[in-house]
Amino acid sequence: MHVVGINRSPHQTRQSVESLALPRYLRHGIELAPGALVLDVGGNIGMFSRWAASACQGDVHILAFEPVLELAEALQFNLELAALEQPGVRSTVFRCGLADAEGATQFTFYPRCTMWSSAHEDMTDPDVLSDALELVAQNIAAGQACGDQESPVPSPGLDDLEADVRTVEMRRLSSVLRDCRTDGVLGGNQQIALLKVDVEGAELQVLLGIDEADWARLEQVVVEVHDRDGKLEAVAELLRFRGFAVKVERGPPPFYLVQRYADPVAPDGTGLQFSSSEMAHVFARRPHARV
Repeated sequence: MHVVGINRSPHQTRQSVESLALPRYLRHGIELAPGALVLDVGGNIGMFSRWAASACQGDVHILAFEPVLELAEALQFNLELAALEQPGVRSTVFRCGLADAEGATQFTFYPRCTMWSSAHEDMTDPDVLSDALELVAQNIAAGQACGDQESPVPSPGLDDLEADVRTVEMRRLSSVLRDCRTDGVLGGNQQIALLKVDVEGAELQVLLGIDEADWARLEQVVVEVHDRDGKLEAVAELLRFRGFAVKVERGPPPFYLVQRYADPVAPDGTGLQFSSSEMAHVFARRPHARV
């Protein structure tokens, strides 16, 4: 899930990045350590990438992917800021989306509500967007019920979903990694500590763009899945087929609540979740992985 809105000062962006409860990614055996190579697919303005830099104590190499120009520029800015604060942070921003085939595609960008921008047709479906707005309202209401008198972000409404449809470049992940090895950006056999995928409905296509050799280099994967037409089971089964131990959490994490309150979701996935939601999170790791 992406952040709502991009009209923030750099100071506001930094505060938002550092206040979000992104350590939720470190669940079900997922680990990060200094020296990691992290792939941030669906980078948005860089919230996850900045958290990954901190989780790796400033010693990290991040490849971040974001096809929307405005968001990619904010992502680049935030990673440059992270490198100034922690000189061991290395990063490359790719201004493209990822899919199972190379080429151009139509991408729906919501400038006032960037979290649902996507190349997937689901994110233009009025029913999907209506459900998403209801979910955000539930999150904010949950925070207020716990005593949060000032919502962290305003609740978006239908007026915020004015779409800007663009043509963007799409690449296969393995093609990008091959170019990085050719250019010397990556070592030939470098392991990938974590692949994070948050692409609002196009997650299966991202995974299908990975070649056999690159699957062998992947140690851990965390994917946000929009479970329509059996997509969750397809993602989980693909990861199991590739040798990962897989855990699934139904429902989105209560992002608006955990900004200011203790995370109420237990390690086994029980707790405050929205079981009726189509959203899920898949945590996959090699049984031997220690990164």
